[in-house]
Amino acid sequence: MEDPTGTRLVAEEQREEDVALVYDLLESGGFHPILAWVDDGGRPHTVNREAIVTRAAGLLPQVVTPFAVYVPEDEGDEAEQLLRDAGRAAIRNEPSAS
Repeated sequence: MEDPTGTRLVAEEQREEDVALVYDLLESGGFHPILAWVDDGGRPHTVNREAIVTRAAGLLPQVVTPFAVYVPEDEGDEAEQLLRDAGRAAIRNEPSAS
C-alpha cells in the first residue's frame, strides 16, 4: 500500500466503527491521525473522520470498505505502542468465562 507522504500506517480495519475507535483513541492521546479508505488497487484516499460512520439501513447488507489510519512518521513508534497497550488493556478487561 502506498502511504501518504511522511506518514506511517498504524492500523487497518474493515469496519467503520473499528477504525473510528482507533482514530479517536490516537487523537485523544495527542497524536495527529490521518484517516483513509483503501481502494481496490490498495491506494489510500484520505477522508474526514466525521464522514465515515454510517448507520445500516434496514436489512441492507453492510458494504465493507477497508480503512487505514496513518500518523506522521515521527509519531509512529509511540502511536503503535499506544495501540498495543490499548489492545492488552481490552483483553485484560474482558469478562472471564464461567
